[in-house]
Amino acid sequence: MLADKRYERIVEITEEQGFVKTRELADMLRVSETTIRRDVEELDVRHRLIRVHGGAKSLTKANLTTSQDEKLMRERVTVHAGEKEMIARRAADMVQDGDCIFLDGGTTILPLVPLLKDKHITIVTHSSLVVEEFQEGNARLFVLPGDYDVYYSMFTGPVTTHVLSRFHFNSCFIGCLGVNPREGTVLASETMTPAVKRKAMEQSSRAVLMADSSKMDIRAFYTMADLAEFDFVITDPGVREYLSDDEIPENFILSDSMK
Repeated sequence: MLADKRYERIVEITEEQGFVKTRELADMLRVSETTIRRDVEELDVRHRLIRVHGGAKSLTKANLTTSQDEKLMRERVTVHAGEKEMIARRAADMVQDGDCIFLDGGTTILPLVPLLKDKHITIVTHSSLVVEEFQEGNARLFVLPGDYDVYYSMFTGPVTTHVLSRFHFNSCFIGCLGVNPREGTVLASETMTPAVKRKAMEQSSRAVLMADSSKMDIRAFYTMADLAEFDFVITDPGVREYLSDDEIPENFILSDSMK
């Protein structure tokens, strides 16, 4: 099948299904997954579809990732669990006794809680999931007040950011919806929780982004920060599926290496 005809078929299938996996496209079109990935990249450049981790997404059915089409936070905890555990172990090594830290509410953050709760530190959070995971330990836990967002299991709003502005952190650990390394942006699907994240970054000596490789090259509604605003971005080796070693930003830490 010629490339142009294959392109049209990929767009047609993606429009019909809304989302389709690379492997499924390869099987349907009887070509390699490598060929499909190249095709999807080209169609993304042409604005015919959206390239996402593991496949392609329809422009007309889901032009932007929104909070409505994400899974509930509680349902996403086990997704990419192995990568999140590796990322959490690297992040935990950055925290020393006596530190005051901020923990965001993303599911990449949650595996960090058991690794920190017995250290002699102060943890500040706006996430009820972090509170549930904490239960008990040597660490002191402070929960920020505010408007409770059931979808994200977080407190947000002006009260949250006002109280947050009174703290000073050694480190903040932030989650996100997506990362675009080539554009140097960190993305979110709405504007309320990013306001809390940004305030925590302002109040921190060190800002650490925790994002597994499935979040690379995701398009979304809102740019919450530039990658350069983070001192470190901890991810997993799967990032090499998207970037060559030369393209990996200097502030990236891969959970299996010292880079």
